[in-house]
Order: sequence, then structure tokens, then C-alpha cells
Amino acid sequence: MKSTLPPHAFSRFAMREHDQAIRLILALRGSRQREFSRPAQEVRRLREGQAHRLYAHNAFARERWMRALGGQLCAALGARAPRYQPVRPVWFVTLIDRRQIVRGPYTTRFPRPDPTFREIRRVYAAAMRGLDYVGLLDPALFVSTQHQEGVPRFIQWHLHTLVWNISRAELDAWAEGVRATMDAYLPGASSVDIASVDPEDLLQMLWYTAKMPRKQYQVSRRESGSLKQYKGQINGVNAVRLYAALRPLRLPHLTLAGGSGRLIRRRTLRTAARW
Repeated sequence: MKSTLPPHAFSRFAMREHDQAIRLILALRGSRQREFSRPAQEVRRLREGQAHRLYAHNAFARERWMRALGGQLCAALGARAPRYQPVRPVWFVTLIDRRQIVRGPYTTRFPRPDPTFREIRRVYAAAMRGLDYVGLLDPALFVSTQHQEGVPRFIQWHLHTLVWNISRAELDAWAEGVRATMDAYLPGASSVDIASVDPEDLLQMLWYTAKMPRKQYQVSRRESGSLKQYKGQINGVNAVRLYAALRPLRLPHLTLAGGSGRLIRRRTLRTAARW
């Protein structure tokens, strides 16, 4: 199997990434954004010629990374063209830890400082120890949070992964241990979510794992006192804000791997960087 997925295997998912990038570029050029005084410089970072730098918000880089990661992952799972269906069970596992919240300049109001990105990586990597997996850290932007949190917005970092070489019973036992150490942001929600990946959906779940941020979230309090979460398409102003927060990061920074997934990550980096 080739080291990358062919363009036609990933064209539907690549189109979604480029559509999101166009929205971000329009927002950067718009009159409402206040993050950058020279937005043209930021737009240049999102062009195809910068794909080799693997900036987190560059859609060409995302496409390159997904196709390289997908080629390596499919080879490891025996998922061959044209259907790319794995010959062994694969699990989609999400971790959410409310301690991995970044409030930015509003942190001084709180007794606990924001975690650094290095600390966020370390916490989630430690929780996944012992598993064969690859995944990407994903920033969920929560907005209009002044009433609930005392700050206008914050980023909840969480982790999406694809896991293999483990049974559901073994994975459930692992998850119980992790739940004892993490709490989700919403009360009553689980810090670990596990779903079986249907063989025909492997590429879909790969895209979901590695997609560019495209949603914004909001919480409100019900009459009972519990919190309810809403999500919608991220608007232009918030897309620029999130881009500014992630600007220093590249796709290798966001990607975590363990067990046999480490070799997949190394080969993905080598392939995507020299494309």
C-alpha cells in the first residue's frame, strides 16, 4: 500500500477542510476582526505554498496530513483500496478533562493558572498510555460564558483518537481507570467516550479525528440548575480568535500516538514534510 491515501479517496473530506479555510480567510479580511492589524500576512500562511510547514489552520496542510496519516493507518489495519475497511476492530475514543481549559488573558481571576500546551499534551498522553492509538488534540471554543464562568470565552482542549488491538471489555476497564482521574466540563457527562468504528466509516472517522475546528459551543442553565450545551457553525469573528490562539501550533504538535501508533505518527511526519 502507498504511504498516502490517493486524492480520490479523501476528496470529500478535503473539500470540507477547504470550505472551512475559505470562511476563515474571508473573516481575516473582514472589518469585524480585531486580532490582526496585518491580516494579509495571516492569509499567506493559509496558502498552498505554506502546506509543508503544517500550520494547524492551513487546509492544504490538513489534507496532506490526513492523507499521509490515513495511508499509514490503513496499512497497519489492513484496510485496502478501494473500500478501506479494516480487518480488525477499531474504536473511536474521546477524552475530555475540564482541567484542560484555557481562558487566556482572563486567567488572573482564577486560583489555578491555565495549563500550557505542553501540559495538556502530557495529561492526555499519560491517560492513553498502554494503548495502540493515533489522535489529535481538538480545541472547543465556548463563547458567551460570562454568566457561567465569569469570562467571555474559553477553549476546552480534548482528544479524539482511533484505537485498535484491544477488546471492548479491555477498553471499558481502561476507561474506568481514566474516569477516576478526569471530569468532563458538563456535570454528569463522561470524561471518556467510546464508540465502535463501522468498517465502512474508517475514513469518515479519520477525518473527524483530524478535522479543522469548525464549531463553537455555548452553555446555558436549565430551570433545574443543570447546564445544557449548544453548538453551531463557528462565526467569522470567533474563527479568527481561535486561529490566533492556535497560530503557534502545527499538526505534529496536535497529534498524539501510543504503542504501534508511534511509528504511524513518525512516518506521517516524514511523508507530509517532504511531500
